[in-house]
Amino acid sequence: MKNLVLIINEKNSYGRHLGTTLLSVLKNSKEKWNVFIVYENLSEETKVKLNTIAKSHSSNINYLEISKSDLDRFKVGQGTHLSSIVFARLFIPELLKNQEKAIYLDCDIVVLKPLESLYEMDLKDKSIGVILDGKKSKI
Repeated sequence: MKNLVLIINEKNSYGRHLGTTLLSVLKNSKEKWNVFIVYENLSEETKVKLNTIAKSHSSNINYLEISKSDLDRFKVGQGTHLSSIVFARLFIPELLKNQEKAIYLDCDIVVLKPLESLYEMDLKDKSIGVILDGKKSKI
């Protein structure tokens, strides 16, 4: 199974967006995915809905709660729409330390093509690859 990481804070009403992102990945894939959802606040109702989506595509979800105290170490600027959950991505290496590789996606995007070729891309000696929003780029 290939690893996919999605990060969510449902108190900002992103549960629907996360479901859309997850469904778009799975519908465009022939692979089974091992999904890691890193969250600060996620309702049981949303988890049930996400599990239904994953199971219908022979994939599974691992829920990894991140504590508010871990996130509160980081400050978000005044007047921004962002919350401290944006810093959860900094914990991915620690949270997935037993995984060789993972793709991280924001939880409010729609994936239009399979992610397998991105996952299989050889990063050579690099520990991270980045693709700019809306751009065709090489890693």
